[in-house]
Amino acid sequence: YEYWVNGRASYEKRGFNTKGASHDIMHDRHKHRQKVFIKGCLQKLKEEGQTWTINVDVDEYLRFNFYDKKEGDPSGCRGDADCIRTYKQSILDGTHFRTKFNNFDTAAGYIQNTTDPYFHGSGEKPCI
Repeated sequence: YEYWVNGRASYEKRGFNTKGASHDIMHDRHKHRQKVFIKGCLQKLKEEGQTWTINVDVDEYLRFNFYDKKEGDPSGCRGDADCIRTYKQSILDGTHFRTKFNNFDTAAGYIQNTTDPYFHGSGEKPCI
């Protein structure tokens, strides 16, 4: 796959000489390259029949919404007593994915270290 597409601006061209370029120009070039790569990558995944994907900056930190006993019934159950009972039981017995989160990790660290079938049902390792 060709992941470079020339843009209109001079710094968006493949042969642009970066020597002496300002920080702003280099930042804009990076944004262009990132946009082109993500678009190409998502097109490739679609062609391969992938049903979902997530784009994250691997150096960003995640804060998970861990379970708090004071939060009450889950809004997703919409008052359904069986749903609420099942949810609360999964929290208590540790099978709900929210109970398994490391509360502070980089996106890359979490994705790389997660083996929960909720996230990796196919058994394949994530592509980082």
